[in-house]
Amino acid sequence: MGDFSVQSHVIDDIDTFMVALHGENRFATSRANAEKLVQRFQATPYRGLIIDYRDSVLGHQMSEYRQIAEIFANGFPAGQIVAYVFDDSQVAHIMLMTRTLAAQGFRVRAFSTPELARDWIANQLDANIIAFDPAQKTG
Repeated sequence: MGDFSVQSHVIDDIDTFMVALHGENRFATSRANAEKLVQRFQATPYRGLIIDYRDSVLGHQMSEYRQIAEIFANGFPAGQIVAYVFDDSQVAHIMLMTRTLAAQGFRVRAFSTPELARDWIANQLDANIIAFDPAQKTG
């Protein structure tokens, strides 16, 4: 893997911010990017977040990655919906992240493709509509 880069865009129809990481992701870079992402969500509270790690190498010790999870847990709006996209080499990191965020009340899951992550977020948002507007319940 080469130099680290980040691509991002908004999935407008589900008001979700998507980030794809590429290359070697070292702890210092990850911490700085986590802080920027939290600031972005504090300024513009998107309803969902997808982080795609498949094309990156997580160069973090687990204790370092726990710090990244805590930045998210302490900085994102309460109840944030978060989906991670990962490959087999990242299972331990993703398990740590999803468990940390879930313990703080976030709706969080991990997936093998961005499409599955997107569909899950859309379903979470649909569930919110039904819960808040009983007239929307289906038979």
